[in-house]
Amino acid sequence: MGLDRTGPCPGKLGVELTGKEQERELEPVVSPLQVIGAVLRFYREKRGKTQDQVGAEISFGGSLISKVESGARKPSEEMADLCDGALDTGGAVGFLVRYLTRELGSVFQAGFLEYMEQEAEAVQIRLFQPGLIPGLLQTRAYASALLNTGTDVFAEAADTADERLAERMKRAELLTADDPPYVWAVIDEVSLRRRIGSDQDMAAQLDYLIDIAQLPNICLQVASLELGTRNSLFSPVTVLTMRDGSLLGYTEGYHMGLLERDHAKVERWLRAYTLLQVEAPSASASIEILRNIRQELYG
Repeated sequence: MGLDRTGPCPGKLGVELTGKEQERELEPVVSPLQVIGAVLRFYREKRGKTQDQVGAEISFGGSLISKVESGARKPSEEMADLCDGALDTGGAVGFLVRYLTRELGSVFQAGFLEYMEQEAEAVQIRLFQPGLIPGLLQTRAYASALLNTGTDVFAEAADTADERLAERMKRAELLTADDPPYVWAVIDEVSLRRRIGSDQDMAAQLDYLIDIAQLPNICLQVASLELGTRNSLFSPVTVLTMRDGSLLGYTEGYHMGLLERDHAKVERWLRAYTLLQVEAPSASASIEILRNIRQELYG
């Protein structure tokens, strides 16, 4: 695509971050958050009110109403109850928020629901996960293999796999949104050589990484096996930069996710991540590593 990937990955500096969330056609079967958004929009339009009018009535603002209706943000229980009052829904929005939060808690590990809300709002995302391709960068076939075969340690109940797969694919749309976040991703070479699904599935996953690595908002590096102890991270780490410049960190273990808000702690994670980026091959060299592994393993 004519991108210069030989030097450090460019930052997302001077980007216009204002502007109201655009309304779009909802697909409630794809995302539980869009179910909430669809119901809220239905009652708002039925009452003949605008997003700004409802936002002013409940003191949360029209932009937040817009984000909820588009499925980009889960409302708090307080906000849902206020919307019910302003729109005379009979408690429909509040019920949905509580019900879906309870039901999704059995689908996703603790902490991940809150993380997804913040990820959707982040302007910069830094990713590292040892042994597996990070969820945000997975193809449908790769993710499905993880979720349906038990390779993913969080997928114990088969009846939750479809819901988790749909949500994972919905998250991936962030990468090509109209105003996408800038994503730094350091991919563990082990995950590139570890076959998940069929040979065809894995070849397609590698092709996908090669393609998205050339997008202007994505910087992808490979943490090669040669790094050894110079790899400064041994656990999954995500660092989010929010619109106000604040940092959030996320990590997870067996059936547990942690959204870290302590600035000093997240800064330490960010320093370790930056050290890994410095040690890892450049973005352009990493694309060649991906191509070589693709050719070596799958022709």
